[in-house]
Amino acid sequence: MNDKDQRPGRPRSGFTIIELLVVLAIIGLLIGLLMPALSQARRSAQRVGCAAALKQIGAGWVMYTDDFPDVLPVARNLPRPHDEAQPDDITIIKVLEYYIDEPQAFRCPGDDRNYFESMGTSYEYHFALLSLEPGAERIAAQWAKQNPDLAPVLSDAAVFHPTSAEPYFHQTVYYDGHVSGLIDLDALPFPVEVN
Repeated sequence: MNDKDQRPGRPRSGFTIIELLVVLAIIGLLIGLLMPALSQARRSAQRVGCAAALKQIGAGWVMYTDDFPDVLPVARNLPRPHDEAQPDDITIIKVLEYYIDEPQAFRCPGDDRNYFESMGTSYEYHFALLSLEPGAERIAAQWAKQNPDLAPVLSDAAVFHPTSAEPYFHQTVYYDGHVSGLIDLDALPFPVEVN
């Protein structure tokens, strides 16, 4: 050490204003660089949580189809904007309540439209057959049993998990219980829309 550093009576001062501003600028730069990565990690975690919830629903669905193999449930395809379930409506939640103990399974972690809070589910039931001809649930069940990996049962009701590569991605559970993505809801192999 040299003599300048050991002057008696003058303790070494802390940071100068310039040093403090440099440190704050570096911290700000690091935060700016980390925010997109943290946001991406959050979206990925939501997607994984959604897949886990749908996997739980898929397990309940498979048990339901084991008990009722020849017919699909006739239930409303909630959620829809401005379309709330009435207490006497049959919804997929009521149909599967014996097989799925936890109602939170019907909540997508990415549900930013509050569908779960207002309608009890973040997912849309694709085999909503209320307005189809009598017996259509049996025809649909036959088709779904022949094409279990192509027959979507429930999907995200909105685009909760977009990415730059898949801007219209919907997490989906299929008739056989597997979960994967569905990009285009208008290109489903079976007519699912109910008016």
